[in-house]
Amino acid sequence: MSSMYVPGKLWDIKHVFIDVRIGYYVKTAEDAMDFFKRKIDFFTKQMEKNHPALQEKHAIKQGDMEMVSQKYQQLIALEVMQAIAKA
Repeated sequence: MSSMYVPGKLWDIKHVFIDVRIGYYVKTAEDAMDFFKRKIDFFTKQMEKNHPALQEKHAIKQGDMEMVSQKYQQLIALEVMQAIAKA
């Protein structure tokens, strides 16, 4: 989808035609404000709903990263011990 923007002046700001994307148009600036307020409310609720799950996944990821780090350190220590034994 392409867009074209041109400069202009509005003589009547109460009656405009606003493209708010996704094939949805509003006829007044007030309708546009209402539309975006509903969108903000929707996304805020979605974030609040998903936040606990994201925290849990973050904690799991942190645990996994710590485990991988420990395994890596063990591997390095084993290689050092083997190198010392060969020397």
